[in-house]
Amino acid sequence: TVLSFEGDTVFESISNEVCKLYKINSLCIQWGTQMYEPIKLSNESMNFHKFYVWDEFHKKFYKKKNKKPVFKIGGYPFIDRIYDSKKEKKILFGLRPRSHAFSDIDLKNYLKLIRKIIISCPDWNVIVRLHHKMDYTVNQVTTHLKGLKYHLQGIDVNLQNALSKTSIVCGVHSSLLID
Repeated sequence: TVLSFEGDTVFESISNEVCKLYKINSLCIQWGTQMYEPIKLSNESMNFHKFYVWDEFHKKFYKKKNKKPVFKIGGYPFIDRIYDSKKEKKILFGLRPRSHAFSDIDLKNYLKLIRKIIISCPDWNVIVRLHHKMDYTVNQVTTHLKGLKYHLQGIDVNLQNALSKTSIVCGVHSSLLID
């Protein structure tokens, strides 16, 4: 059996074709989330034998454009980490790359929201976390937040460690919100 996570890369598509050719089972485990239409093109017509999703919502969502895989509900892997009463007074804002569901205007509005939160919550530590596929410059982010007290967090900081010390997480169409 060949195991994949997320299932939306060219490598996984090619791997599935090779699996079919050699009659090898392929299994994929959902990693991120997609909560909006249309479904990413790379998540259409997947050829996995089985695709494990988090819940019934995601099963129905992915099944719309994927007839081949047998969908199984496996649950969310980090559910035990969701609540911790010892978290610090921190708000983490996760940035995301631009897409059909997150335009330049959306980015500007999101940064305006972050600015308002920083100003209205001076006793909270605000973290603005960069995305590993960020397609805009750090300068575009810092320009909107100039003169304010916040911490810009890179992807070098382990996400699970960052979230374990955070009280509130904000994001737009991001699996960060589920982590």
